[in-house]
Amino acid sequence: MVFRHYIPSFMLMSWRLSSIHQAARSELQNSEKIIVKNKNSVYEMLELIHIDVLFLSNFIPELKPVSKEMKKEIQKLNKKYSKDKKNMLYLNDVDANVLLDKTIEWHNKIAESYEKPSTILIDINRLNEEIIGLSKNQNKIFQNDLNDVFLCLGHGISTPAVMMMSRVGEYMVRRFYKKVTGKTPSPKKSWGELEQDIRTKLPKNDHILGLLQHRRSKRNDVQHPNDRYTQKEAEKKFFQIQELVEEILKRLKKK
Repeated sequence: MVFRHYIPSFMLMSWRLSSIHQAARSELQNSEKIIVKNKNSVYEMLELIHIDVLFLSNFIPELKPVSKEMKKEIQKLNKKYSKDKKNMLYLNDVDANVLLDKTIEWHNKIAESYEKPSTILIDINRLNEEIIGLSKNQNKIFQNDLNDVFLCLGHGISTPAVMMMSRVGEYMVRRFYKKVTGKTPSPKKSWGELEQDIRTKLPKNDHILGLLQHRRSKRNDVQHPNDRYTQKEAEKKFFQIQELVEEILKRLKKK
């Protein structure tokens, strides 16, 4: 799944590929002579498409072969066709046939990459269900944070996903703090300070203390500027935060 703000890029790439495809078809049908190098020409459109594909291939490995093929075709056309108006060459049948096939192949591969979910360990629909379940009856800020977690995981933005999970976790720890101590936590109190106060109110063998300590230590890792997370690592973090949130929600219901 590709970021939503890249959808216009996909539409533009589709239009350009379709235009190149139609130009190649016109050449083969002898209905129109196609100038290869000119403003809005086959060559220029192919270059523009390649810029977008090359950029997207940084996020979508499946597009790297498409980028390489396009670059090879651009180099071939550049070598074969002149931009000089006096010596301008029209698209020949051999190259038209290549472009006719390649434009369809490239379009399909690009479209498939946009449709492919980014999640690895959890189905995207199941993730959505889990997020909805955790959000139920919670305040708007918490719901929005969880929605951001879903969007980040769903679009393969793994490190920001983990950062948003830390917000989700800390919000629930603050609610649990109030439940256990009967006091509203100060905004200045850190997760570690909240945890220390909670420890004084619970039995030493209470398993939630282990959850709090483990999640806090992982939260500190997120704040380190040199640490980044893969998609798989981010999804594992989600399962860990989910366990903590569900345990706290269960305890908040108890009188």
